[in-house]
Amino acid sequence: MKQIFVIFGKMPQIGFSKTRLAREVGDGLALSLYGAFIKDFSKNLSKTKIKSIYIFGTPDTLDTKDYFFREFSNFNINYFPQSELSFFQRLRELFLRIREVEGECFIHLTGTDIPDFPFEEIEKLNPSPNTIYLGPDIDGGFYYVGGEARFFDIFSFEPGENILERISKRIGDLGLEVSHLKTWSDIDDLRGLKVTLERSSREKISHTGELWEV
Repeated sequence: MKQIFVIFGKMPQIGFSKTRLAREVGDGLALSLYGAFIKDFSKNLSKTKIKSIYIFGTPDTLDTKDYFFREFSNFNINYFPQSELSFFQRLRELFLRIREVEGECFIHLTGTDIPDFPFEEIEKLNPSPNTIYLGPDIDGGFYYVGGEARFFDIFSFEPGENILERISKRIGDLGLEVSHLKTWSDIDDLRGLKVTLERSSREKISHTGELWEV
């Protein structure tokens, strides 16, 4: 089955992206850091066998599209703007949209705020039928989800606390299996930034590390 790598992301903008981090380090530094996260993510992705990607960007402007095409210029890109639905409704819509374009396929989905994303977890994955793969986040959510496009209804549940438990229950209710990748995390705040800096080499997160050390 064809495998599709999908990136769900915001263009760096003050007051729009990384607002929790901005409250701790200031608007300007948070904006620069988020841009660095994306540069490191793109750099590390370029070292994998993945050459074609889908990007679902927000806000819905030409500047956003131009930004992501520039930052991921090493890839063949299919680009779509995110809708104004709630977060999980947007994820459901994403699966449906890709299914319309690609037909039945396996989707790997993650976000732009993980400069040291563990791509080795994706490269060694051998998807099984009727299995949803989740990357547990240390904060109780998930940083990655992988599954066949036809399973778009895994996102049809009421959000709240313990997101990982909620989506896992939803997957089970649909008669599907859950398989976990290694626990990892994205960067929403200063704590997440420090965790990332401690666990990964400066070579892997060179843009991020250079900014924070300054």
